[in-house]
Amino acid sequence: MEIESRAAAIQSWDPQNVPGLFQTEAYAHELIAAYRGNDTDALVAARMARQDTVLVPSGPQVWTVIDEAVLHQPVGSREVWAEQLARLVKLGRSPGRVVQVLPFAAGAHACSDGAVILLSFNDGPDIAFADGPGQGRVEERHKVVRGFRLRYDLVRAQALSPQASLGLIASMIKEHT
Repeated sequence: MEIESRAAAIQSWDPQNVPGLFQTEAYAHELIAAYRGNDTDALVAARMARQDTVLVPSGPQVWTVIDEAVLHQPVGSREVWAEQLARLVKLGRSPGRVVQVLPFAAGAHACSDGAVILLSFNDGPDIAFADGPGQGRVEERHKVVRGFRLRYDLVRAQALSPQASLGLIASMIKEHT
């Protein structure tokens, strides 16, 4: 959370879930409860605190690309899911926030092997965070971070435009309400 709050830009790719910074509290609760058990409330509170720290007007630019599959796998009730989709649209229309969807039609892509978060700083080297089931790793080696950035840029290039992405997500809201 401290590292994210110092970032000038945060870029993320997530093949399975709405990224944590863009999750509603109800969605986060459903998602975390499915795999964590007893400490769900504390983990949800920590996720919401991250948002309170990062998603502020003076905070970093946040750009996320999500797999279209995420939009076809509702989490929670119809209300929880519709609220989550609406939050994606709202944040995607906010200054300093970009949401893109990688469509099924993209096929194989450079980030097929998992989620990644790239953090850029005004006063230091970039950092990558590669995420996997129950674990993640921070990567600071320039060559490795550069490789993650290239892979992310390739996925972003294959994704729908931000406007088309928000249109797709808005159409899904209608299906769930």
